[in-house]
Amino acid sequence: MSNNHSLEGGKIAWPLALLSNVLIAFGLLFMANGIGAILMTLYLGGKPDMAGFVLGDPNAALMKNALLVGQIGGTFVGMIVLPLLYIFFLKKELQEIIFKPSWKQIFSFMLAAISITFIIMPLIGIIGDWNKDVQLPSSWGSIAAGMRAMEDKAAQATKLIVAYNSTGEMFVVLFTVALLPAVAEELVFRGILLNDLNKTFNNIHLSVFISAFVFSFIHFQFFGFFPRLLLGIVLGYLYITSGNILVSMLMHFTNNAIVVLALNLHAKGVLKIDPESSRDLPAESIYISIILSSALFYICWRMYKLRIDTGKTNV
Repeated sequence: MSNNHSLEGGKIAWPLALLSNVLIAFGLLFMANGIGAILMTLYLGGKPDMAGFVLGDPNAALMKNALLVGQIGGTFVGMIVLPLLYIFFLKKELQEIIFKPSWKQIFSFMLAAISITFIIMPLIGIIGDWNKDVQLPSSWGSIAAGMRAMEDKAAQATKLIVAYNSTGEMFVVLFTVALLPAVAEELVFRGILLNDLNKTFNNIHLSVFISAFVFSFIHFQFFGFFPRLLLGIVLGYLYITSGNILVSMLMHFTNNAIVVLALNLHAKGVLKIDPESSRDLPAESIYISIILSSALFYICWRMYKLRIDTGKTNV
């Protein structure tokens, strides 16, 4: 594939092409967060009170509803509507790639996506525990403290928004925290960013790793960066091998939904294993996770190579 970035008839150097793609992703996220913040402020009638993000606070219910409104509105407009407008009016060459996907062996890929989600969790968990314990240089003391404080506040908001006490609330939370982000983030990071990077570099592996890096970095959570990076890599390769963005969306949704359900079951005492830590898991589960995940990826890659050999790939 050739580089589709041009300037006055000439090709833009790859660093500028890369920068433009990254800035687009950041811009979309910035607009989504801005729209979400505005909707929250309008719903609350004023600036959100950080104390209300804590479960049990008298303002917690009101704050949760505001978070839901902000999350739904910001994600839908900033990460779905605006990217679609970008694709249909400014990046028309992506339309066929994204919206005319491969349907060959789609059910096999979807089954693989769901299976990998469960199988890879122990590995993501141990990487997450290691990432949380990373010690930054002492000269970074104030920076590290600031990052941890910011991530602690984000964690409080997450625990508040994912908590539910009825079936109806559960579906609202799953839609807001699991389905909507899965569709939006896959559209932006795999549909736009990965495909455009692949046109720039003509290198699938490099495109997967860069898009995964941006996907993780853009969440601005250093102490959760590496497990999210691994997740982004897996999502990227699932999209590449299947040629259908619905496959990566399915895995993304499944991963988010499992986290939501596990957090609530653990909070209610039904689930004894802490879903935010791998310390309760037997060591053998890590090795099994690596072996089975590798086997499934090998199968997916073989199906991908077969699809390329028998016809044109969609990515």
